[in-house]
Amino acid sequence: MSNGSVWEAFLPAGSGGSGTPGENGVGVVSVTIDGTGHLLLTMTDGNVIDAGVARGADGAAGATGPKGDTGATGPAGAASTVAGPQGPKGDKGDTGDTGATGPAGAAGTNGTNGQGVPAGGSTGQVLRKTNGTDYNTSWVTLNGIPTGGTTGQVLAKTSATNYAVGWTTPASVGSGTGKPWYFDAPLASQFTFISGDATQLTYADDADVGLMLKSGPAPASGDVSRIGYKTLTNKALDWDVMIHAPITMNDSSYQKAGLFLMDSVSGRLAVVGQNNEYAPFGVVYFSSLTQYGGGPGMYNFSLQPTFYRVSSVTTTVNSVTTTTLTYYVSHDGKNWLQVAQTGATDWFTSRVNRIGFGFNIASNPTLPAIMTVDCFKLTGPAV
Repeated sequence: MSNGSVWEAFLPAGSGGSGTPGENGVGVVSVTIDGTGHLLLTMTDGNVIDAGVARGADGAAGATGPKGDTGATGPAGAASTVAGPQGPKGDKGDTGDTGATGPAGAAGTNGTNGQGVPAGGSTGQVLRKTNGTDYNTSWVTLNGIPTGGTTGQVLAKTSATNYAVGWTTPASVGSGTGKPWYFDAPLASQFTFISGDATQLTYADDADVGLMLKSGPAPASGDVSRIGYKTLTNKALDWDVMIHAPITMNDSSYQKAGLFLMDSVSGRLAVVGQNNEYAPFGVVYFSSLTQYGGGPGMYNFSLQPTFYRVSSVTTTVNSVTTTTLTYYVSHDGKNWLQVAQTGATDWFTSRVNRIGFGFNIASNPTLPAIMTVDCFKLTGPAV
């Protein structure tokens, strides 16, 4: 056939024989884009073909789109097994309503019985410790204020017996001015008066000057002591006594006066004060109310002391116990001069138990001796 330019001829073909098999083809194993945007083809023969840029650089972020509709609530997640951090302490909440009263608890076990109050006793008695042992008590009757008395009276000891007191009218206080610091006048009612010739001291309380004493209305011969004294409660214990006693005596007569000590067992006495015998001052002993006994010392002072003091002090050194009597004098009651010191029983055969003031009169004095005691201070555990 002819189309005007080309001639086509169709020839009958015969069947050809089998040719030689071709080689296996190469396929693609994977396709990836690396970090630079290149397309990488991994072939079955292991070769990697870089097919060039397949992804350009990231563009600028686009504008935020409109908010989408809220999605459906998803299923609850599994509970965490790890505790989260503790949150800050919250504000204190309002006080809740008072709860209902709970049921009463069971009764407790009874306690041990106390010591209790001792049996017995009577109306008006009180409970008092008997000694230092725990719970050791007893019923006792207290000695109260005695009945009677009048306006202005005061209670005063009537004797050394425990609780022995009575109503006493004190000396008038006068103007109440001009009294010296030491003024502590004793009352005559507080003392017991004795005399070696049965003539008591003449005495009178005076608010302005103190207790005024005279040696008695009648003269005496020999050595006669006339004294007023208080009795110690326990003479085995320590004591201290101070008096202020201006004294006037006739220098031509043998007389002695001042602070007196006495042992009632033996009747022996001692006086620390003025005397008109050998020297104007001394510590003088008497064997009794009517007999002279010597003394540890006589002294001459240019100005006669008017304060007299004696102390009894017991000390123990290396298991040896000693009691000492020390005698003092003073012009002012503050600055004391020691004039003698003896053992408690060097002169006295028993311990001193009476302490007071008075006179020892001798040789028929022509004038009475007088004394004013405006201070009497007896202190210490023996009192």
